[in-house]
Amino acid sequence: MEKNFKKKIKNFELFIIGSGAIGCEVLKNLAMMGVSINEGRASMITDCYTIEMSDLNSQFLFRKEDIGKSKSLVACNAIKKINSEFNCISSEKKVAKKAEDIFNEQFWTNKDYIICSLDNIYARNYVNKMCHKYNKSFIDAGTNGTKRRITVVVPFDTTPLKFTKANTKEYPIHTLKKFPT
Repeated sequence: MEKNFKKKIKNFELFIIGSGAIGCEVLKNLAMMGVSINEGRASMITDCYTIEMSDLNSQFLFRKEDIGKSKSLVACNAIKKINSEFNCISSEKKVAKKAEDIFNEQFWTNKDYIICSLDNIYARNYVNKMCHKYNKSFIDAGTNGTKRRITVVVPFDTTPLKFTKANTKEYPIHTLKKFPT
């Protein structure tokens, strides 16, 4: 069973949305597990933001010289230093209705699993909707104010997530400094 699992994860094609604090940790763990290492298989990392000075406090894949660069591109390159066999493609596209020409039906159905590590309620709701539509299991690992939350969602088996302003904060509070550095 263990050998079958190892063989299976080598072929995974994941869609990882967000390469901030949680996304960096997720990427490190996936690379160390040997996910997406077979030729012709790759996971996609997308993040529409660039690295800022405040990111260096919690996002360990980034360095001072990376400030102003694409989070997903730097994360993809940095993770290859942990596992050079990890095949990743970086994207700076925002996962939203306006990007459905890229993140279309074929895209969603070709991914094995989706991992969402966002702090934006609108993006998280959209990803939840797409995963439900295309029958994709996904992990939602995001922030909720000062708290972190991880939920595994299996379409038609678990209750779909629904984030509202009442149960989330509108701003990424994890970027605020609480302690001097």
